[in-house]
Amino acid sequence: MPKQLLSTDEQIKKLNSVELLAKEAATSDDIVRKVGAVAIYAGLADFYVIQTARLVEQIILKSQLEMGEQPKFMPRPDSYFYDNRVDTRRILRISKKEILPFRAVTSESPADADRANALANNFIAKTEKFLNYRNSIIHHLGSPKMTLEKVYTLCDKAIRAYEDLQRAHTAFFNALQPYRFGDKELRYFYGST
Repeated sequence: MPKQLLSTDEQIKKLNSVELLAKEAATSDDIVRKVGAVAIYAGLADFYVIQTARLVEQIILKSQLEMGEQPKFMPRPDSYFYDNRVDTRRILRISKKEILPFRAVTSESPADADRANALANNFIAKTEKFLNYRNSIIHHLGSPKMTLEKVYTLCDKAIRAYEDLQRAHTAFFNALQPYRFGDKELRYFYGST
């Protein structure tokens, strides 16, 4: 039996609702709510990394088509990353090792490639920083070295790091949006649009 997927509108509504709940919890003095905000932000960070990976896939495939090459892989749907539990840090490592740096396609675009590389590296660094705080909170909470005061401090640091990650994602995504699939590529990979 195939699993039903949320429509785009339903997905956006869900993500907006969850983000609002997390923002509210992040401002609380209640440690349970703060840790909950960090857990929700961790899920949203995973989502942002997956969306970024999908955008980069589209850019690579579109470039291959424009150069007259056969695509070397097929784009993956969001569900692939969740169904196969692809680790967020693994996506970041692959991006750093195998995809970056972006290269200029035309002689007029080296500044675009440089900007894209700077934004990508900033997003990766901000994401890794958030993930480090998240791990300290979630995975080391039971450690005898972790005081309750330190948990509060780490939650606040994680929340600020998430906000930085979110801004870095928006800047990267906005800069690379023009290079994503257009109608032609959507039809090529997915059939009718």
